[in-house]
Amino acid sequence: MVIYSYFYGWKGDKLLELLDAKSSDEEVHKEAINILQIDGAVDYAKEKARLVMRRAWEDIEPSLANC
Repeated sequence: MVIYSYFYGWKGDKLLELLDAKSSDEEVHKEAINILQIDGAVDYAKEKARLVMRRAWEDIEPSLANC
């Protein structure tokens, strides 16, 4: 998600700055999460996960039918 946000988002540099700080401050964490959400990185990761799961089911489903 960080890579997606960095290359395709509007605040990728700010996100890296926040992550490089290695802060334990909850507000910093919330800001980083907000950037990931605004940049669409969270939705991108969800869609990629759905694609991986769908392909996995397509691969395994024929084997399950034989059980």
